[in-house]
Amino acid sequence: MTSIKICKELLQVCRETRVSLWIWGAHGIGKSSLVAQFAEQQAISFIDLRCAQLESIDVRGLPEKTADGRTRFLPPSELPIDGQGVLFLDELNRAPTEVMAALFQLVLDRRIGEYRLPDGWSIVAAGNFHGDNGYSLSDVDEAFFDRFCHVTLSSGKMLTHAWQTWMKQQFGQSAADVISFCSASSDHLLSTVKPELPFKVKPTPRSWKAVTRGLEVIKQGVFSDATKRAYVAGWVGRELATSFLNYRPTLNAKTLLDAGVEASRDCLDQCSRAELNLIISDFANSRPASIKRASYHRVAADLIEYLCKKNLDLAIACTTSILEADKDLAGLKMKTSLVTNERLARRVDRLKTDHSLLTELLSRDSLRHELITALGHEPN
Repeated sequence: MTSIKICKELLQVCRETRVSLWIWGAHGIGKSSLVAQFAEQQAISFIDLRCAQLESIDVRGLPEKTADGRTRFLPPSELPIDGQGVLFLDELNRAPTEVMAALFQLVLDRRIGEYRLPDGWSIVAAGNFHGDNGYSLSDVDEAFFDRFCHVTLSSGKMLTHAWQTWMKQQFGQSAADVISFCSASSDHLLSTVKPELPFKVKPTPRSWKAVTRGLEVIKQGVFSDATKRAYVAGWVGRELATSFLNYRPTLNAKTLLDAGVEASRDCLDQCSRAELNLIISDFANSRPASIKRASYHRVAADLIEYLCKKNLDLAIACTTSILEADKDLAGLKMKTSLVTNERLARRVDRLKTDHSLLTELLSRDSLRHELITALGHEPN
């Protein structure tokens, strides 16, 4: 169940992502008013198509004969030809089968025949639950449902609170008695309807693509975590969305060596100090097995450089841990000196042809400066 506030945020996310939203809820709950208010707040147009009352000709338009003897359809005047707005397909799952087929093409391709929906327009649908007020609902192909992000609008306390606020704004003190009476029980405001969707939201490659695009929009905007959860759940289902949003890729030496530090930056940013310490330990311990990989010391230096910007003491720990993994260098008892004393480091580097971590550190002046500053040494 989703609140009106979150639903409005989802409308914005879906509009920016250029995907369609389907709002589910009991009849009379205010789905069309919600979308109309959103359009008004965005200062864009709003067109409400009552799908249950349409015929296919209302969507495809009337046919006419062209000069070359062919047939083309004249788009209905209700459909937009320019500007920006929201095309609202109300009671979509009550539409006749032939109307549903025509609207399928509109949702899928943003066109019907020769008509094309302008780029500035987004599509929002609304549907009723099974068993709601005895409505006759059409069978909808699951391939059609798969084109939408699905959200269920709350009909409980969240709706009651929003309705109270709206009534006060619209009618003031005149609504006081009505508000007081309906607030006593949610059943006084709206008869209880089991929120049963006619299908199960399931993941597909298409839905994960929509999730990825939507998360980019959410990341760049000011959206709540609840909106993020509702958006992902609207494409792949609530259980899978919860697992995905709680998932944190496991970082270890192998994944860092395979992907590189830059590609793993988002995961590293989410790691706690304890987790970073484990990664450092694993990376140092993997040196004997990974030393033959040409990328090992480059990635090691990248990791140290990343840690310098995040936590200098962890950068020092990473540097000394990797140097300690080299038995010859560990015997020198000069791990930090090798970082801060350039003359000594260059001598050791020349003697040890297989130790390119020193080469990497010596070639990165800014990195050496960070390490020297952290250790409180001056270069010799």
